[in-house]
Order: sequence, then structure tokens, then C-alpha cells
Amino acid sequence: MKWMTAGVSIAALAIATPLAAQDVETEAELEAEETEMAGAMLGAMLGENEEFQKFVDLFKPEPLTPDQEARLPLATQVVGAMIPDGTMGEVLSSMFRDIVDPLAALEDGDQIGTASSMLGWYVGEGDIDEAAAAEIVAIIDPSREAREAATMDAIEKGIADIMLVMEPAIREAMAKAFAASFDDTELTDIGAFFATPSGAAFAAKSYKLASDPSIFVGMLENLPEMMGPIMAAVAEGEKAIEALPKAKAFADLSATERARLASLSGLTEQELEEAMSAEDMEEAAEDAAEAEEWDS
Repeated sequence: MKWMTAGVSIAALAIATPLAAQDVETEAELEAEETEMAGAMLGAMLGENEEFQKFVDLFKPEPLTPDQEARLPLATQVVGAMIPDGTMGEVLSSMFRDIVDPLAALEDGDQIGTASSMLGWYVGEGDIDEAAAAEIVAIIDPSREAREAATMDAIEKGIADIMLVMEPAIREAMAKAFAASFDDTELTDIGAFFATPSGAAFAAKSYKLASDPSIFVGMLENLPEMMGPIMAAVAEGEKAIEALPKAKAFADLSATERARLASLSGLTEQELEEAMSAEDMEEAAEDAAEAEEWDS
């Protein structure tokens, strides 16, 4: 989309443009300021971009009815009990750590693989033991663990900072969804339940439970059983798609269709043939690359 391309271009330009700041002590601080400035510029651009607004409008729900608007204060109280301030940042940061930390521990336990990759795989995993591998890693990249820890800390902080901005808007959107989904009696009953000790405990934990490790593990444990139905659905979809007529190549077009396309596009018939042939070659290359990826 044009707005995405423009956004990336502005961000890249902003990052590449030196700031006239005199109080910046290090290159890292300068880069951080430039990145923050790029983000602000991109955000401002998106906020004013008509194509982006049209994209957002595609997903906007119907406006609330007068009755639903009247329920909004009650729905806001219910959502506020479910998502107190700071909850979303805490939940997503916790979810990030719950997923990333075990993966990082797994990678840290594979010192042989890490050492082999650092040496460009010239040393096979069977040629060195864990002690030798750990020493190789320490020599080549003594700050590796500290750098990775700093990276994870920065990402976690970034998640919390993003959620600090997003949480009020999400809470407001949820309140509107609740006002549209529940009537006065239901919202009152839910609010009354949340006012009890058990209800308060449920309200405080309900959002966090979505990231509970047991749920994530449950999904992973069932993944092998899910693969069969998933692949069957993919196969059925491919069969249905294969049965449909494919897009016409230039050679498939009638003289009338070629003339009409030329009139519509402003291209000559020769230019049309060249353009459509290039498109066909590109699609064929993509299909071949996909097939090779599946085979490997």
C-alpha cells in the first residue's frame, strides 16, 4: 500500500538525517533520538493519511444505538474492573517472557551449535565438546549473554511503553463492545459479581489468564494432532482453487480483448504482451521457489 511505502520512506529518511542536538553524549543516544523522531514523524503521517484512514474504516463497527450509548458508563465500569491500569503491559510483558525465556535457555544450552555457527560451521558439532564450545563462544563474543539480555529487556520495556499508550483506547473499545453485546440487566449482574470477593478476583485475573502458560502449553501439545486437519484443509483448498480457471495469459486473449485492454491501459498490444509475459514469469518463479521450499 502507498501509505506503508511512504511511511517506511519517511522513517528511513528521518533516521538517516543527523539531528542538530548538542546535549547528546554518545552515538547510541543520538541514534535513539533519531529513531524516536522517525517514529513520531511516521505516526503523524499515518494520522493524516487518507488511505490509512480508509483502511481503518474497513474494520469500524456500526455506531452504537442510543440504548447502547446509555449502557456505556456501566460497560466502562465492568471493563475497568477487568483491565485495571497497567494490566495489558504487565500481561503482554509476562507473555513475552514466558515464551522467550525458555527458548533463550534452550539456545544457551546448545553451546556446541552456537560455537559451530560462530565458526561458520567449519567445525562440526561432533568435533567439539560442551566445554570447548563454551570457551569458543566466550572468546569470540564475550558480551553475548549481556547483549541478548539487554535486547530482551529493551523489547519488554517497549511492550510496556506501547501498551501504556494503547490501553486506554483498547479499554474504551472494549466498553463499546460490551455495551453492544450485553443489556442493562446483564451488565448490572456482571458488575454485581465483580463487586464480590470472588468476582473481583476473577475480574483481576480474567485478562491475565489468556496468557497463562498452561493454555500456551495446551495449544502446543495439541499441535501434532492439529496438523492432519490443517493439511487436509489446505489440500481441499488447493483442490478447489485448481478447479477454477486461471488468469488469462496474453496468448489466451481474443483480438477484441487485446484491443480493449490496450484502450483501457494506454499500452500498445506489444507492450501488453511484454508486461503480461513478465508477470507470468515472476509468478512462475515464485511458484517454483514455494515448491522448492516445501520440498526442502
